[in-house]
Amino acid sequence: MCPIPPGILLESGQVDDDGDPQDEIEFYGFEDDCFINGDASSWDSGSEWAHDEQKRSLPFGSRYDLAHYELSYAANATDHAFRLQKRGGSRLQSICGPGPVRTAKKNQLRSRPYPTVNRLLKGPIDVISLAKPALCGAAGIVVQQAKTVGQKYVVEHVMELQSVSKFATSLARGILPGGGSFSTGTLPFSIFDVNGAFQSSWASLGVANPAVGSSMEETVYSVLGTSSNLNNFQICEAGLNGLKATIWAGAKNIIAADTWSGMSHQERYKALQEIVNVFDYLNLPGSQDALEASYNGMNTAWRQFGSAVASQTNNYDFTTAFKEWNTAQFQTMVKVATDFITTQIAPEIKYWTNSNGQTVLPVGRAAAAAILADLTSLQGNVAGKVKIATSWIT
Repeated sequence: MCPIPPGILLESGQVDDDGDPQDEIEFYGFEDDCFINGDASSWDSGSEWAHDEQKRSLPFGSRYDLAHYELSYAANATDHAFRLQKRGGSRLQSICGPGPVRTAKKNQLRSRPYPTVNRLLKGPIDVISLAKPALCGAAGIVVQQAKTVGQKYVVEHVMELQSVSKFATSLARGILPGGGSFSTGTLPFSIFDVNGAFQSSWASLGVANPAVGSSMEETVYSVLGTSSNLNNFQICEAGLNGLKATIWAGAKNIIAADTWSGMSHQERYKALQEIVNVFDYLNLPGSQDALEASYNGMNTAWRQFGSAVASQTNNYDFTTAFKEWNTAQFQTMVKVATDFITTQIAPEIKYWTNSNGQTVLPVGRAAAAAILADLTSLQGNVAGKVKIATSWIT
């Protein structure tokens, strides 16, 4: 009862390569994106025009109806649609140089192949599902070792793949997530452009024996998960994964305004609870282990890359820049979620306090009172609910 309707929490809608209809590819719409939240010259998911522009950018009839989908999408003049290609284990990601996004220099990075849901299920791995609530109560998350019938699942990169292109774009544009500048300055986009050092072989950069990968691009994506490196993976309920990706991208309108206005009050309640679920998920021991392992591995790769390109970058301090970026990234995630909940929750509490809210549910006053209690508790403790442990950022 009171489910969140399809289309509000983003999913790829693409069956995973194992062919199981219960399994999907994780949501990857933001990987084609080239905006930095807080950068006035890039696309801002909170702007009034972003919604209409993205509607024009997407193919007619696409399941990505921007009434449900406000993000910032930087499209080339000849490439306006998301590439819904078969995954094949890897994906393309966009990176943009300085200046207005539509005219900025762009390049594409390629992530590394990784396993399907059913392949990961053969080994010991956490499966993150949604609990089945009583009546219209809050549906928290549960950690299992098997899938729940009726839920869809993805192989989840806990440290999002979009982190690589977002960090590189931040370096080239000199803007941290949420705004602000690196203490280390900017990098020339040529480092990340076609034939730049990032995609050149380690051998050509004078690195004889990298730990993994033949280039910095391969190395840093390998840290985030491959068929032989499973440290950054969990199997996650698909809607939760899509919501996490949205928050990770720094989208101010986590659920688009016109979508929110068309949702019932019960659906809004469940959506607010689902945002809290994202942070509960990121603070799970398994998620924290994945984030720490990914951070450390990426940091090592960027340090090695910095040494290899020191003459091209004037000894740029990648280690400090990576720490500053991650600190700002997770602070921005907390801020956009906090701001969204704070803005939306007061009218919902008012509704459930009102007599109309007390009788709207078939189950009657008891369920309405429970919803009101949950929302009131959340309003009084947003900071305690919406947070991410980041002691591993060193």
